[in-house]
Amino acid sequence: MPEPIYAAKIKHKLFTAEECAKLIALDYGWQDSKVSSAGDEDVVNPEGKIGRYMLLPLEDATQWIYQRLSKFLKASGGFGFVVETIGAPLKVQMYPEGGFHAWHSDIGNPRNVNRKIAISVQLSDPGDYDGGALEFFDHPQPVAAPRDQGCAVAYPAFLPHQVARVMRGTRYALTAWCLGPPFK
Repeated sequence: MPEPIYAAKIKHKLFTAEECAKLIALDYGWQDSKVSSAGDEDVVNPEGKIGRYMLLPLEDATQWIYQRLSKFLKASGGFGFVVETIGAPLKVQMYPEGGFHAWHSDIGNPRNVNRKIAISVQLSDPGDYDGGALEFFDHPQPVAAPRDQGCAVAYPAFLPHQVARVMRGTRYALTAWCLGPPFK
């Protein structure tokens, strides 16, 4: 029987605890998180997302991160989609206490039609925060992704998901999008 198209691919320990700490400590300038609006502009919207982010460009200092994600993508099989590259820049997301990202998909905006696969890597030690689960839509109740530090989860960019509200501490995650021709 074929695997469901919405099944996530998981790689535990894609990054070590030390590498996760290194990613969190990078300083590419934190910005307030934004969400896409109906007018195709990114706006700060506390009803849709509370958090901060920094962008990691593809350069010598970050090349190893892109290479590790590419290796994971190749090993995961890519869900049978035509995927050409991991998009730059990568994004490190920070969700402080009270932070969240409401239900959404990663391809609903005209600028994001080339996103085929999303990858989220848990950078925080799960003991450093409560709440903040990455959850995927699955009837009748959402399914949470693994919370272990360094764990990568790849999923189709059209799959509805959310980051539940962080109740204590701060959750950090690395996100990437694998790009290819638009779905037809």
